[in-house]
Amino acid sequence: MIEGLQLAYQNDEALLEHGMTLFDSLYRSFEQSGRATGPRVAARPKRPAASARERRRGKKDG
Repeated sequence: MIEGLQLAYQNDEALLEHGMTLFDSLYRSFEQSGRATGPRVAARPKRPAASARERRRGKKDG
């Protein structure tokens, strides 16, 4: 991100102003997100397709 800002703004004052805005906004987004810290919970396994479920039901019933 910093390199991108440096490429976009050659003037140090503009670079500083836009950089501060960017990082302040990023900080605020994390502050307001309310996400729990730590590792994310692993995704649940996908449910089988309806046709596969119907085939299993047919085997159990017969």
